[in-house]
Amino acid sequence: MDTLIPDNYPAGTIVKIGKKRIALDGKEVLLLHLLAEHKFLSTQQVAKFIHTPTRLFKSSVRNVTLRLNKLHGMNLIALQPGRVGGVYHGAEPNIWHLAKLGHDTLEKLRRIETNESKKPFKAPTFTFAAHRMAINDTKLILKHIADKHEQVQLKDAVIEEKSWRYYTNRAGVATSLRPDMYAVTTRGQLEHHWFIEVDCNTEAPVRIIAKCNMYLDYLICTQDSQDGWCCGQFPAVLWVVPTIKRRESLKRHIAENFPDFAVGQPFIVITPQELPSLVAEGKLGKLTEVTYE
Repeated sequence: MDTLIPDNYPAGTIVKIGKKRIALDGKEVLLLHLLAEHKFLSTQQVAKFIHTPTRLFKSSVRNVTLRLNKLHGMNLIALQPGRVGGVYHGAEPNIWHLAKLGHDTLEKLRRIETNESKKPFKAPTFTFAAHRMAINDTKLILKHIADKHEQVQLKDAVIEEKSWRYYTNRAGVATSLRPDMYAVTTRGQLEHHWFIEVDCNTEAPVRIIAKCNMYLDYLICTQDSQDGWCCGQFPAVLWVVPTIKRRESLKRHIAENFPDFAVGQPFIVITPQELPSLVAEGKLGKLTEVTYE
């Protein structure tokens, strides 16, 4: 999984940006790294990333809210107000994202540690914010599963650009496979690799089938080198969809377009409530609500 802060990161730090002197403790730097990695997060999502089962979730939310407000007051992060009537059960949450000063602060710390050149700040675009937050929710479910089940480990979970695969397609053209996420989980002695697509019920089935064909193209073009494969096996392609109705629709379209493939090979379509039993027990169809209390 992406390392948010190196193990030897100091408990606190002071950064000078121009004439500004920015003093941060380790947890505040952690929050900046979280927003840099995940782009858009609600307060609840931030709390879930740092929450541990040994404390009450309400306490984590309260602690995170205070720190986010402090960073906001320092102009290190920015807030996009939510809208009533959005995709999140009638009201979209407020969305936190990294501000330019926060980006510059992290870049200054990174340059001190690695001596690498500064990466330019890119202002966020909110066109796909809901999709990115849904991807973050899926990553949080994987983290929660690993926290709850001793036999499960989340060895890796990288999002978007870091999960992409570059290869030469059957036409001899350099191209890329672009999943929403790539994850590696273990259950006991078994290790599972997943390409994950997070569906928000906004794309027509024909687009989903086109993406399935891209995975098959990648499979065919990399089967000799097995580049990106796990122990000689092609990673499962997991579609996480918002409703059972959407799940059944996509399963039907995939079965009609790929009749030679057995169910679940290599494409698996599930709802978020089915993810815990799939990862922790290897079972499909069992619904489990993820709770943090």
